[in-house]
Amino acid sequence: MKNNKILRAFIIGIVLLFFFHQAYSYIFKPVKTESAEYIEMVDGVTVNGVIIREETIVENNTSGVLHYEVSDGDRVAKDGTIAKIYDSAATSYTVSRIDEITSQINDIKALEGYNSVIAADLSVADSKVNEALSNLILSTRGGDYTSASSLTQRLTGTISRRQMITGEQTDFSARLSELETELSALSGSLPSPSGVVSAPVSGYFISNTDLLEETLSDKTAEELTPDFIKNIKPGKKEKNAIGKIVSGYDWLIAAGISPEQVKNYKVGDELTIHTAISGGEDLAVTVKAINMSEDRSEAVIVLSCSSVSRELASIRYGDFTIVNHTYRGLKVKKSALRIIDGKTGVYVLNGAVLKFVNVNVLYTDDDYIICEKDDSNNEGLRLYDDVVVKGKKLYDKKVVN
Repeated sequence: MKNNKILRAFIIGIVLLFFFHQAYSYIFKPVKTESAEYIEMVDGVTVNGVIIREETIVENNTSGVLHYEVSDGDRVAKDGTIAKIYDSAATSYTVSRIDEITSQINDIKALEGYNSVIAADLSVADSKVNEALSNLILSTRGGDYTSASSLTQRLTGTISRRQMITGEQTDFSARLSELETELSALSGSLPSPSGVVSAPVSGYFISNTDLLEETLSDKTAEELTPDFIKNIKPGKKEKNAIGKIVSGYDWLIAAGISPEQVKNYKVGDELTIHTAISGGEDLAVTVKAINMSEDRSEAVIVLSCSSVSRELASIRYGDFTIVNHTYRGLKVKKSALRIIDGKTGVYVLNGAVLKFVNVNVLYTDDDYIICEKDDSNNEGLRLYDDVVVKGKKLYDKKVVN
């Protein structure tokens, strides 16, 4: 009995000692580490620019309910149908439902022809589901509800494909029959449109206008002065305007820069700008003009670009970074950087042993540094290395308890 009490006390003591050691180690860590993470950072001048391009207003003078046949950012051919006009909103809704059912039928037929289930990559299917879900969330979070229906259908389609790969669902015949029956009924009751709106030119269709189309379209680069840029103001859509078409491939960005920044650029320079749209798209541009105010207290840089996308066609103003340099490497806190025997490096915790690793610093600011990533050198800093950002009396091969 006495021996049992002694044994129990001994075990409790060991447990308490363990927890005390863990707590002490957590509170009084000899070193603090953070993982080296990969980063791409753009260094340059950030500006807010106004976009000038060739734009044609699309008008409709016919009464009735407008039903768009194209979405914002879609390309249209000259004389192609932009919208149809119906006598009632109910008819317009019926057309939308027909389009939705047709799209679902096409998706199911595509799924039925998806024979390579065994060879299909589940990870690819998962990534497509995640991508479709992310696009839907980002679109609705940003207030773009017009594309919610099509994005929802895309998500549904990717989920169905995944279900086919995993064997959760392989027979869509009942759903297909149901949709085809509804499509036949709706199509049979649909009246002909009372009018059609056609595209006057080819290009990207955008459903909103800002009354700057005519003001800006015919301006040359030299006319985009600081005073002109400051005084332009968007307006409301004209009564008969149902949208516009952005045509041509060459367009301009005019943005204010400081007189001190002017000396860094000259007409003809070929630069890269980083945009906040399309996942951070980089565009090649050329300096078309640098216009100073009369008192030389303000300046506007005008950049020309020939890359067009549906996202770029839909915006009038945008934040752009004129890229001086793009840094790609491993990000660690500046406090980790040390100079030992004339060599610049950081301490990495490998298990319980410290190792001094030489680094090539590409960029530094007040808080962190970006180091060159060299996977071919086992002696260099590697991704996810535990870098010491705080510690005392550090030295190479020191054992940290």
